[in-house]
Amino acid sequence: METCGPDSRSILLDLVGSLYDAPDKQALLEAFHRGIKKVLSASPLMLFLPVDSCSGRWSPEGCVSFPPDAAWAREWSLFYLRIDPLAIEAFRDPNSRAIRYCDLVDTADFHASRFYRDFFSRIPAGFALLLPLSCHGERQGALWILRSLEGREFADSDREIGDLLAYHLARAMLLVNLRSQPALCGQPGVLVYDGGKNLLYRNDRAQLILGTSDLRWCLDRANDPHPVLQTEKGVFHCRVLPVRPQEVGFAASGEFPSGSRDPRDGNVVILEPYRSTASLARRLNHFDLSQRQSEVVLEVVRGHSNREIADKLGISLQTVKDHMHDIFRILGVRSRTELMVMVFRGVDRENV
Repeated sequence: METCGPDSRSILLDLVGSLYDAPDKQALLEAFHRGIKKVLSASPLMLFLPVDSCSGRWSPEGCVSFPPDAAWAREWSLFYLRIDPLAIEAFRDPNSRAIRYCDLVDTADFHASRFYRDFFSRIPAGFALLLPLSCHGERQGALWILRSLEGREFADSDREIGDLLAYHLARAMLLVNLRSQPALCGQPGVLVYDGGKNLLYRNDRAQLILGTSDLRWCLDRANDPHPVLQTEKGVFHCRVLPVRPQEVGFAASGEFPSGSRDPRDGNVVILEPYRSTASLARRLNHFDLSQRQSEVVLEVVRGHSNREIADKLGISLQTVKDHMHDIFRILGVRSRTELMVMVFRGVDRENV
């Protein structure tokens, strides 16, 4: 996508909003698949490969392909995954950005490789864009978007759009995982605003929480990590996540004065149920954790990232990472999701 008009911008923001509105992982991937074809004009070929939270390895058994049950997707996940250059790169660095084969190897070398000769040349695709999916340092998996040989290579702007969407897809996937544990996280309210603070999208849950109220005031506090909203429906974190088209090659140079706000910017506001931690003190006493480690666990339960925990507790980011490593080791868990499930196990939903 070389340019972005108003319609393309709306499609991008609508796609981001729909991700947070998905009730489960299958619906989430289907929503992404429908939207990505419009945003990137991609072919309908797509493959999601999850990471097993226990082993930390790719999980072929959980792969999802579009079209469903594609034979080539199953063959790839079972036999050719281990020599796919994109998979190797994504697994080596969980925080890597969207990548293409041309970013890793010369085209001639790629065509001469065993992977291309034995597999890639036989499937109905000529180009691939891989989106590593990671949120709060927890790897969710990776998504392959494929174009036919009759199409064209993914452009740099396509890759930048992929980076933006991968972040929101990974976060939405983490929320879906948490919602499988009712005590941890309820259905979020989702609102999408453009750069002029005009409401573009509101899901049913947000309508139920807010009624006719608006949350434009949150957009002026986007740098505040803890804005909280209290309504008759409960207490909610108001997380403001930016969607800035100019960061993905959409800006029209010279169109806006220096220092002004591009009105095509967008923001997603997510209303996440605020999880009170007052009733967890007795539960945490069952674990062999220090006072500081318990404080870190409570911030994880509230859904905060390592950076937010560091700012809240007044410690360095590296110290938070060290505490998280020790907490995982003591409790025998491998992910934040497993940690939260263990902490809430046996805690009544009404007390959370």
